[in-house]
Amino acid sequence: MGFRKRQMVFVPEVNPTSFVLFFEKGDTGLSWSIHDYSEPGVGKPKLSRRSDYGWTADELREKAKHSFDAPTVGTDLYDYWHDLTGKYNKQYLPPSPEPALPKESTPTTIPTSTPMKSERLHPAAIIAQFLSLSTEVYTKRDLAQKSSAYKRRIDGGAVSPSSITRICKGQAVGRLIREAVASVINPISPCTSDDLLPPHGNDSARPETH
Repeated sequence: MGFRKRQMVFVPEVNPTSFVLFFEKGDTGLSWSIHDYSEPGVGKPKLSRRSDYGWTADELREKAKHSFDAPTVGTDLYDYWHDLTGKYNKQYLPPSPEPALPKESTPTTIPTSTPMKSERLHPAAIIAQFLSLSTEVYTKRDLAQKSSAYKRRIDGGAVSPSSITRICKGQAVGRLIREAVASVINPISPCTSDDLLPPHGNDSARPETH
């Protein structure tokens, strides 16, 4: 049977995280002690007395958030009281928050801009664009005739319509033919002889076509 002069109490001013055993002697309220069994494996409770706080027994009871009559078991049985303290703590007190672990700083990765690769237009698109813009050249035959004027000045040859067709199909033609065609296109739409190379970059041209 429990006795009111021996109580398990939770008084935050005494121990903010655990119940303790309160033991009162006599009826004056001026002689009491507190046995703290909250620490495991100590073997001996931490003792506090009225002289440590200056409270009467009734004042201490008023400060208690929880109080329960305690059994008449010898106070020297540390393991018993430690287990009982743990049960009260678990049942009536909120669990202590775990300390927050420091967050590892994650290096800020600044995305690097990837240079845009300039996409070369297909030769057919270059020629089609030119024909749509030119006010003098409307067909591949017209383009071949205009290009021949340039080529004649270089080697006396001409550019045939079939060469223009080959360029549009992404097939290789001679460098001079490409230069001649580019010389006609460039004033209207920027173009070099390399722009008229096959899309795969193969410059193995057939012999110049006259």
